[in-house]
Amino acid sequence: MKTIESNLKLIGSGNIPTTDNLEPGAMAFGRISDGGDDIRLFVNADDGVEELLLNTGGEHNDLDGRDAEHCHPVSSITDAVEEVEYNETKIVQTNVTTGDFFSVTIGQDNKLYFGSTNDNGIWVLENNGQIIKTNVTTGDFRYASLGQDNKLYFGSNDDNGIWVLENNGQIVQTNITSGSYGSHILGQDNKLYFGSINNNGIYVLENDGQIVQTNVTTGNFRYASLGPDNKLYFSTNGNGIWVLENNGQIVQTNVTTGHFYTATIGQDNKLYFGSNSIGIFVLESNGQIVQTNVTTGLFNPTTIGQDNRLYFLSINGIFVLESNGQIVQTNVTTGRFYWGILGPDNNLYFSGEGEGIFVLEDNGDIIQTNVTTGFFNSAAMGQDNKLYFTSYENNGGIFVFECGINNYLRTYKGWELHNKNQKDVHTIDSITGLRNMLNDIKLVVGII
Repeated sequence: MKTIESNLKLIGSGNIPTTDNLEPGAMAFGRISDGGDDIRLFVNADDGVEELLLNTGGEHNDLDGRDAEHCHPVSSITDAVEEVEYNETKIVQTNVTTGDFFSVTIGQDNKLYFGSTNDNGIWVLENNGQIIKTNVTTGDFRYASLGQDNKLYFGSNDDNGIWVLENNGQIVQTNITSGSYGSHILGQDNKLYFGSINNNGIYVLENDGQIVQTNVTTGNFRYASLGPDNKLYFSTNGNGIWVLENNGQIVQTNVTTGHFYTATIGQDNKLYFGSNSIGIFVLESNGQIVQTNVTTGLFNPTTIGQDNRLYFLSINGIFVLESNGQIVQTNVTTGRFYWGILGPDNNLYFSGEGEGIFVLEDNGDIIQTNVTTGFFNSAAMGQDNKLYFTSYENNGGIFVFECGINNYLRTYKGWELHNKNQKDVHTIDSITGLRNMLNDIKLVVGII
C-alpha cells in the first residue's frame, strides 16, 4: 500500500520532481517543460516518485485561470477536478514460477492453499507474500473446501484419499486413505459432501469427524452446488443430476442421463447446469430441470459479473444470460474457457486454455489482460486481498493480480482524457471525492 500524508506542493516550471526535490509524502501538480501537452500529478510515495499522466488534449495554456507551465496549489484542484480514472491491471508471476496447480482455497488459518497436479503436494501463501510447500510435499490435490468443523479438507486425485488441515498447521490423512475425490461442498444439513471420481459414489463428513459413504455407493460425482431451494445438487459423468433430499437421502432428479459439469445460480435465482455436449440446463421453480435455449455444446456456468449477469464458459468462447432468460454469445466467439472470478477491482476475470486471462470491461466487452498465453485453471482471493491464479498443464506456476496505480485527472475546462486502457470512471466534485476515490485504490491521502 502506498501512503500519502501531505497536501499538494508547488514546484517551478520544468522541475520534474524526484526524491531529491519532492519530500516523502508530498504531491505536485504541473506540466513538464518539453513543449508537450501533458499535465502530470507527481506523488512521492513509499517507493519513490510516481508520475501520473494528465493529458490536456492540446489545450494546456489555462488551468483554472493559471498558466499550466506551473504547478498549482490544492485550491485550484478542488474546483478543477471533475473525473478520475484509474486502471493498471497487472498480473505477474509469484515466487512459484514452475509447476501445475488446480485448487486454491482459504483455510481456517486465513491462509491461501494451493493443490498441485503434478505430484508436487500442497502449497501455502504465507503472510510475508511467499508461497511455500506445506508438510505435504508430494501428491495430486485438485479440490479443497472448509468443512462444518471449520477445517480445510483436500481431495486426492491420485488415489490417496482425503486429507485435512489441522489447527496446528499440519495436513494429515483422514480415515479415508484411498480413492480420488472431486469437489466438496456443504449441504443443506451443514455437512461436507465429497464426490468420488473413481466410481465410489458420494461420501459425507459426519459431526464426529469421520467420513463415511452415503446411500450412493457407485458412480462418479465431480461437482456439486447448492440450489435456490437450499438443496445440494450433484453432477455426474453420465448418470445425469442427483439431489440431496432433506431426509438425508441422495436421489436422481428427472435428468437421469448425461455428463454434467458445474452449476451456478443466475441473476434470476435459478440454478444453471453445464454439460459436456448437450448445452445448458436450468432448475425451474417446480423442481424440474429442463434444457435452456442452448441445446448443444460443452459449457461451465461460472460467476455473475459486475453487470449482474451470469456468464457461461465453453469450448467456443463465452456466453451470457440475458434478462429475458436467453443465453447468448458475447464478443468472445472462440477459445476454450474454464472459470471466472471477480477480482479486487470488482471486474470479472476468465481463463482460456492457452490464451491467458481475460477480463470483462464495464462496457460489456471481454478483452485479454496483459497475460496473453498459458492455461489457468482456477483462482481465489488471498489473505492479502490479492487475486491468485493457478497455472495448469503448462508448468507456469502461480500468478497474482497486482492492483497497480495509474490515476488520471480531467479538469472542468473540458480537457480530453487520453488513456488506451480506459476503465472505471469516478465522478467527483470536490477534493473529498478525490480522497475517497484514491482510498478505493489503496491510497491513503491526506489533503488539506
